[in-house]
Amino acid sequence: TSPEQALAPGAPALHPEGNLLSHSVVRRGDLGDARAATVFRAEATFSLPVVEHAFLEPESSLALPATYDGPLPEPLPADCRGTLTVLSGTQGPFSDRRQIASVLGLPEDQVRVVLVPPGGGFGGKEDLSVQHHAALAAHLCGRPVNVTFSRAESIQVHPKRHAMSVHTAVGCDAAGTLTYCTSDIVSDTGAYASLGGEVTERATVHATGPYRFSAVELVGRAVYTNNPPAGAMRGFGVPQVAFAVEGLVDRLADAAGLDRLEFRVRNALRPGWPFSTGQILEDDVQFVETLEAIRPAYEAALAAGETLGLACAIKNVGIGVG
Repeated sequence: TSPEQALAPGAPALHPEGNLLSHSVVRRGDLGDARAATVFRAEATFSLPVVEHAFLEPESSLALPATYDGPLPEPLPADCRGTLTVLSGTQGPFSDRRQIASVLGLPEDQVRVVLVPPGGGFGGKEDLSVQHHAALAAHLCGRPVNVTFSRAESIQVHPKRHAMSVHTAVGCDAAGTLTYCTSDIVSDTGAYASLGGEVTERATVHATGPYRFSAVELVGRAVYTNNPPAGAMRGFGVPQVAFAVEGLVDRLADAAGLDRLEFRVRNALRPGWPFSTGQILEDDVQFVETLEAIRPAYEAALAAGETLGLACAIKNVGIGVG
């Protein structure tokens, strides 16, 4: 019931290939030199729990058998007759088609998935939930079938955000310039893979936050357990590691005697600087400008003695998987 148990010697293999789903490693720079230049250090382990997506609209699918000759609901085209057709509020219609065809033992060209507005999804509707059940029942019964989850069923069934254990260490020199970051991430993907490998890789790459370090060593492992499956969720692994590195950046700023906002400005990624992987940030993402824009309100709140929190994050985006 935990990744640590699943990785222990002699643990029963939950899948033929073992309990380790994926292993990601990012190394850049000379860690020894970076540590030698370090004056202030911060290190801790952060435990992040599973999180429910909490979309308002539960999962629902309507499946029409290939033999269906009744009136076609919107938005179905007339040429879908003769094909098993599934209307699905999904985040992955082509993935749904491939898996439904596999479940039914049909060629993919005999299955059509029509995307209908899913309402909220946030990653929670990227996996099969009701689509294949509706398709199977319609295929066997020869009648249209709708399957819609109750809220309790939805919470019980669909994958959640990955629970992670994140052990991170960071350092800076006497002037408050960040030197190194190491991170060991263990992600509980649950009983099935879903997107556990991709989520854990994304977490590993983003474990340094939006800051420049001269050396990094980042390791991420996604582990099968007997817990409910975990999958995509908004942020896709990045919120978990952002929580860790931001807490440590605060501690480093305090140790170095620097204001927390100023510490972030000094170390913020700028165009021409390398990301954790060594990829050069080419575009100005307005990170420093954003920090400077909130400085007056931040300093006014500090002067008023208000309890104040400050945190930043970076997340990759792009067309398709980006």
